[in-house]
Amino acid sequence: MDKLQAMRVFCRVHEAESFKLASDSLGISRPMVTRYVNFIEEELGTKLLQRNTRNISITYAGRKYYQHCVAILDAIEEAERARLAAIEKLIPALEQNNIEVVKHGLAAGANVNAKDEDEW
Repeated sequence: MDKLQAMRVFCRVHEAESFKLASDSLGISRPMVTRYVNFIEEELGTKLLQRNTRNISITYAGRKYYQHCVAILDAIEEAERARLAAIEKLIPALEQNNIEVVKHGLAAGANVNAKDEDEW
């Protein structure tokens, strides 16, 4: 099971204080939300959420884990934004490079053709 997705799901359940609202906002089934939370709890060997039929509350371990999850997920998003920004900066340079390569390639091709004509 995807641990990062499980972390996202756990965070959303805590923020929404509801498995149903979390499943609706994430676009996944409620049983899948339950599986993700159970997976994380089993991985950690502790309960992160106290739940009964009417409400959900976060445990002390859950609160600490939530803080770490938020930091990790934020860091991943920041890294992805930085990567996209770097790519966006490179695109104009790459496009300009391709134009220069094409210009030089055409010029070189023209010179080769001229040289071939001189030999005849």
